[in-house]
Amino acid sequence: MCGRFVLSKTSNELASELEAENNFQGQLPSFNIAPTQQVPMLLLSDSRLLTDAYWGLVPHWADKPPKTPLINSRIETILEKPSFRNAVRKSRAVIPASGYFEWKQFATGKQPVFIHSNKLLLFAAIYEPASPLSNNLPSFSIVTKQSAAEIEQIHDRNPVMLEDLNQWLDSEAKPEQLISSIADQSDRIASKLSFYEVNKSVGSVSNNHPGLIKPESDQKLFD
Repeated sequence: MCGRFVLSKTSNELASELEAENNFQGQLPSFNIAPTQQVPMLLLSDSRLLTDAYWGLVPHWADKPPKTPLINSRIETILEKPSFRNAVRKSRAVIPASGYFEWKQFATGKQPVFIHSNKLLLFAAIYEPASPLSNNLPSFSIVTKQSAAEIEQIHDRNPVMLEDLNQWLDSEAKPEQLISSIADQSDRIASKLSFYEVNKSVGSVSNNHPGLIKPESDQKLFD
């Protein structure tokens, strides 16, 4: 799954790198992005647009927010699930990230791990239009898959990461044909990811500073 991630760039830097118009009004950089927060989302209108979105998809037919925010959507069932099947056909988007956190289970408990690349990560996402149930912002869910072999020891799911964002954003592309392609793309990216343990203070959403992505081994030097 993906329940926390990092964007260490400003929205202007993101828009420039993604060759997009910058309409994002939220706060960046952010080192501890959590569900239900305001997040930059890339979509394709007449051109690429970076805009504000609410993390936790609210289906267009919902009359109240889901009991558990729909922050992730499984690639294996996304075409069938009532909450997702409309969005994956009509409303695909990309969530940029500098990296993400996952919690690895040890005998002594769970330890947060920062998973990242030397390049911007592009998570496949689906979204629904703005609604009062999503703070009047478009709401989104990050697509996930069974973890690639290189990171499965950390967690059994990982976000689907894109090499070809134009393919995913193409409104003419059939989702049935995209699923296999983006899964393969994600595994190739995952094979080159780096990761290390970080401080457990990332578990509190009130903590948001660059120190959260420093290796835990470095921080222990100052304990």
